[in-house]
Amino acid sequence: DRIVFMGMGEPLCNLSEVAKAIEYFKEHRGMSARRITISTSGIVPGIRELADMKLGVKLAVSLVTADGELRAKLMSASRIHSLAELKKSLLYFSSSDRGRIALEYCLLSGVNTDPESANLLSKFTKGLISSVNLIPWNPIEELPFKAPSSTEIKEFETHLNRLGVPYTIRKSRGWATDAACGMLALKSKAIR
Repeated sequence: DRIVFMGMGEPLCNLSEVAKAIEYFKEHRGMSARRITISTSGIVPGIRELADMKLGVKLAVSLVTADGELRAKLMSASRIHSLAELKKSLLYFSSSDRGRIALEYCLLSGVNTDPESANLLSKFTKGLISSVNLIPWNPIEELPFKAPSSTEIKEFETHLNRLGVPYTIRKSRGWATDAACGMLALKSKAIR
């Protein structure tokens, strides 16, 4: 009863086709636009174009960190547009489509879970109609990152609570079978 456009491809780099699919699901399957989410790595022109289309869908953005320099290292797609440009496009989306934006924040132990990371996240969310989805990292052999401990997560939550940042913690599913978020792509490459 819900659809999320995401994964092995950037939906906002193929927005005309994504829009056709959305219209199909709305018109021929009777789906509400609010049950459809487009997830993006933060393609600024695409966010603005999506806002102008007024499709009424939800928007999720893989933020990972509100530290621009660190984000550029962690996400190659974020090197094109600054966090300031991303925020402007999100404000534009909110004002055009009146939708709450989900900011996806993957918790990486010792990387983006310290008090300064919480402060930067708080500054980034000021003025946005948004909620932060905290997603503990799913360990993958091929990558050096580690999942935060429950203590590390609780401490980060404490900072966010103190700063008034709205958030939820996403429970990982499929981890035991290497099928959780981010795990399938690397497993399939290893099989080839």
